[in-house]
Amino acid sequence: MFDTLVEQMKKAEGVTEQLKKDNQMEWICRIQNIEARTREVVTTELINLLLIYFNLLRADLYITPLLKY
Repeated sequence: MFDTLVEQMKKAEGVTEQLKKDNQMEWICRIQNIEARTREVVTTELINLLLIYFNLLRADLYITPLLKY
């Protein structure tokens, strides 16, 4: 997921190998920025998935005893 998002963002923002050859410092700054934003997106998505999972577990714990009757 991380690598795919980084590649998509690099393409969308025009961060190319040519930029790397022409201006290495600019390329590094832009790559680091893309990677930082991607880490934030991936972390947020993982947290959201965990919250959904735990909410489903909690709901199941409350519903399951009611189903016995």
